[in-house]
Amino acid sequence: MKNFKLASIALIIALSLSTVSPVLAAENSVGETDGNISFVINDDPTKPVDPTDPSKPDPGGNDGDNEETKNQGPLSLDVIPKQFKFGTQKVSATAATYKNTPESTNKLNYLQVTDNRSELNGWSVNVGMTEFTSTTSDVLAGATLVLPSGVARNSTTGETPVSNISTKGGTISADELNTLTVFGVDNSGVGKATSVNTWNAAEVALNVPGGQSKEDKTYESTITWTLTANVYS
Repeated sequence: MKNFKLASIALIIALSLSTVSPVLAAENSVGETDGNISFVINDDPTKPVDPTDPSKPDPGGNDGDNEETKNQGPLSLDVIPKQFKFGTQKVSATAATYKNTPESTNKLNYLQVTDNRSELNGWSVNVGMTEFTSTTSDVLAGATLVLPSGVARNSTTGETPVSNISTKGGTISADELNTLTVFGVDNSGVGKATSVNTWNAAEVALNVPGGQSKEDKTYESTITWTLTANVYS
């Protein structure tokens, strides 16, 4: 009888302790995940964009007057005018000016530059030309090419023209020293992503001095657009 009572008392004590003792809360559990990213130079060619809104891809319609260069980055000249066509004209003993005849309905010429460099800023596009020469080596001596000043836009701002990217029109000749800076930015860090300089293709003109043209001759010139880093002023 005594053993039974003692066992009962022990059981009662154990049960009462289990009901009044607080349950200890578990400590916070922590885990860690690593995150990382690496970058390499972006040397991919940049496709033509919409010259009136460089934040959008090229919708087409400018192919007759402009062409893709497929130059590689990270600083690249992507699009240049494809051709300037001044038509078939009559021989003139006096000086004359002939206008370019665009092929596309949009009548736009444009330059496109992409700058994906991370450490360097500033770039410029210069243009020069050779003599207008025939297949029989006749030259339109003194002929000059007139380029209008364009409108600059950038892919980060869309269709809104920007003033911190410079455009310039002017006259060039076949003199090697007579080149023209038509597009560019300084070293302040603007001109990143993709920039365009757009102008009316019909405003491009060729000035020919009197007495230089000869009948039954076709004269051709090579116009060269050169993108250079960090020299714009």
